[in-house]
Amino acid sequence: MTIIDSNDQFVVRHRKNVRPLTARIHSNDDQTVDNSSDSQNNDLVANETLVNRFSLYVTYYLLFIVNTIRLVIFRITGIRSVEPTKQILNNLLQKFPLDDSSSLSPEERFEQTLSDNDFDLALELAVEYGFDKDLVYQPMWRNSQICQESVDNVLSKITKQMWILRESIECVAEDMDSMKYLLQFGLNLTNYDNFKSHFYSRVNSNTIDIKTHEEVDDYSECNDNKIDWNQLSLESKQVLIWRKRLLQYLDRLNVYQMILSYRNRQHINSRYNHKFYQMFREMSSLEAAIHFGHNSDYNAISILLTYEPKDILEHRLVILSNIDETLSPKRYSSLLPKLVSPKIKGYEVYGWNQILLREEDWIESEFDSIHGLNSSQFEADFYAENTHLLHYKCKHLSKSLVTQWYSERSRQILALTWIVSNALDLVEIGIKHLVPNLDNLCLDLDIFSLVVYESHFEYDIDFNEFQEYSHKQKIDVLMTSALNDEQEFLNFIYNYLNIYIIKICKDDPKQLKSIGRQLFKDYLLSVAKIDLNFCLKVFENSSLSNTEIDRQNKKPLIEDPCDLIEFAIDCIYESQNSEQLETCFKIMECLPQRDMIPLIAGNDITKINQLNHLNDLADKLENYLVVAEIIEQYDTPPTIQEIRDLEITNNKEEVKQLFIRLTRSCCKKDKAFTVNQWIEVFKNLEEVWKMCFSDNITEDQLFEIFVQTLLCSSQKSNFALAATYMQLETESKSKKKLIPIQKTKKLLLNAAQEYINSSDSSHDYNIVLAKECLEMLDEKEQQKDTLILEELNLIESLNLIENNFNLKLLPIQIRLIPQPRIEIIEKILKSSPKAYTKTLQILKIAKLLDICHDFGSDFMNGTILSLIANMALNSHDFKHCFNCCEMIIKNSYKIGWKVCLELGLNDKYDIIENKLYLLCFAVTYCDNNNENNDQNILDIINAIKNLKQNHSIKFVKNW
Repeated sequence: MTIIDSNDQFVVRHRKNVRPLTARIHSNDDQTVDNSSDSQNNDLVANETLVNRFSLYVTYYLLFIVNTIRLVIFRITGIRSVEPTKQILNNLLQKFPLDDSSSLSPEERFEQTLSDNDFDLALELAVEYGFDKDLVYQPMWRNSQICQESVDNVLSKITKQMWILRESIECVAEDMDSMKYLLQFGLNLTNYDNFKSHFYSRVNSNTIDIKTHEEVDDYSECNDNKIDWNQLSLESKQVLIWRKRLLQYLDRLNVYQMILSYRNRQHINSRYNHKFYQMFREMSSLEAAIHFGHNSDYNAISILLTYEPKDILEHRLVILSNIDETLSPKRYSSLLPKLVSPKIKGYEVYGWNQILLREEDWIESEFDSIHGLNSSQFEADFYAENTHLLHYKCKHLSKSLVTQWYSERSRQILALTWIVSNALDLVEIGIKHLVPNLDNLCLDLDIFSLVVYESHFEYDIDFNEFQEYSHKQKIDVLMTSALNDEQEFLNFIYNYLNIYIIKICKDDPKQLKSIGRQLFKDYLLSVAKIDLNFCLKVFENSSLSNTEIDRQNKKPLIEDPCDLIEFAIDCIYESQNSEQLETCFKIMECLPQRDMIPLIAGNDITKINQLNHLNDLADKLENYLVVAEIIEQYDTPPTIQEIRDLEITNNKEEVKQLFIRLTRSCCKKDKAFTVNQWIEVFKNLEEVWKMCFSDNITEDQLFEIFVQTLLCSSQKSNFALAATYMQLETESKSKKKLIPIQKTKKLLLNAAQEYINSSDSSHDYNIVLAKECLEMLDEKEQQKDTLILEELNLIESLNLIENNFNLKLLPIQIRLIPQPRIEIIEKILKSSPKAYTKTLQILKIAKLLDICHDFGSDFMNGTILSLIANMALNSHDFKHCFNCCEMIIKNSYKIGWKVCLELGLNDKYDIIENKLYLLCFAVTYCDNNNENNDQNILDIINAIKNLKQNHSIKFVKNW
């Protein structure tokens, strides 16, 4: 039985495997078997004799024995001519059945023949006994191959029209002609006349099969009126739905035939695939188009858009979005939307021209709301999964929507496949189809194709990110591999950079002289920062003296001589590598000289002035290169840009530091310079100064820097040379230009301080050099200058500290200790337990280091003696403590009253006369600023009284 689901979709059976039921077949319109057939069957059985049955059995067994013998011979010899055939045995079994059929009734024999698919015998029995022939033709149809002959000889003989319609819809023939014939047969069965005469019934009618002549007369009154769908019975409505479906199946078959013929007009029937057609005809238009799109069958899509119902056109962009992204858009460019020329008013986008497959059928004109296939479910499911495509579904395409589709689809192709050429082809087709706002995208894709296919870029890069890059960034990506090989660098320039510039300026060739020129220059400058040798290749290529380029039939990369000079100057300034001076000079050799200006500019005054100005800049640059070359002899030179900036900014201090660094580097050579070498150094310094820095520092300052270097060279031999340039006495009789006495002192002082600061002890050789520098001056001049005396005192104090105390202090440490420098004395006293005993040495050190400079010598001596006395008191060395206190008292160092008081009140110190002596000093000079001063004085006086009373000692007179 054929099952019809809720959506009127058929579950199709494969007819070859269907076997009829062995049970008795009944139908609503089957005629009952007459009793007369039973009596006839009994008569036939009675006529069979025992003789006939015996002969049949004998014949069967004889043939069976013969075939058994043939089988044995075949097994032994292998001769195929004696091989028994199963067909013979089967025929024997059919003709001479072992079972006894004499006992079967006609109905049972009829069913047995149907179950054995013996349709000829079953048809004879149906005719003989008056059985329903449909019971024979139906299984016969199901077990026969669908063809024109089977339709005419089997299907057409069936009387049940609804059953025939179901078979016409459900069955799928294995060849196209038979399929078309079957569908046409079903359509002929349901044409308007046949529908009125055989299938038309109202709601109250219970019959749906072929009507009798009386029934046709009853409905004849309806023939002239339009059929009302609402008054039709369910069976009549089903027939109309089936006819609609047959029309759609036939249309799909014709479309399928056109698809096959488009591929190859020959042997269409042999390429017909009934399994695909069975699936294809059940698809909605959208589903079929998407299926062909996924399989890159753009011709099939074109046929569907042309011959399918017009509803498919609202999905046009959606269908195009489902074509295989690996397929080149050039192959299906005819499917892509095209905009109408702005000169034509009306529609913005050309519509798709559709063609009718056939004339409108009567059911389509009267019942246009009937849908044979349910396509809404696939469409709903598809858009639910692909919501991003929903906004492309529209009946009339607009210019903005088409532009958006071209842009998004090209990006989608690129994202899914990385086939840039396909994305680029799509956009180029859109531009040819007059789609606006695609030029920038086309340019970016064009450049991106160079990056992907030709420039050997080794990293993944997202196109959307690439599109946001500036021109400079895009060029950097495009030229990534250009710096791998100097020999290939020019090819990269010609093949990629120049092409890129041409592409971005193709809409406006005038931009080549502005935007293109600037981009080329910017790239050269970026390369110059890395390696000037690559830039040298460009300038050699563009040099006016280059004849190789003519032989290669190529244009120079830089055609304008003015640009050649400007680019070269800027590249040298941009270079960050100070070790490429030789390359810089080679670049300068590529530039046109002044004597070539008339040949280049002719009578063009503007050009002449421009070339003269550029040559002036080149001359200045050459000076910088010479300066860098001189500096390179002694030290790592600064970059050319740094030299220029030093001159332009007029930063005097930095220029001085440059010369100092240069001369000091001469002192660091492995082999000490001779006098002649130092003189040569000075001449080079003068040349550098004259070329670039005469406005930054004076010649005297340069002279001083040179002499300062000699003094700081750590070579005594250089001191003699330095002395020849300095005025060492107030009244000098030398006529030679010398550094004035005051600046000489400053230079010597600076050199001495540098040596002292760099020494690590008083025995360091640098201390010796420092003294040599300071003693170059006349002794009178030494005594006049307090700063020089301070350095000499510092050297002497270092000797005292290291020779008398167990204390290690760097000279720079002492220098950095701020006034009053009491910290130094404290460190000396803590250096050893008996350090306090060397009072005179400590006092001398304090004097040499000018401790407590701001408070006077009394304060200094009183403070130092107090510190020593306290240290002695803490060590219970009362004698040394009293000696220090006695020095304090004799010199009236007021600051020492505290230590005198402490010793005077100390119970362990038992010399009463000394104690009274100390307490009297303390009471005299105790701190008047202290708010407890009165109480302190009373306490001291009471202590004095106690000492006198307890020991009856006579107070010291005349105190």
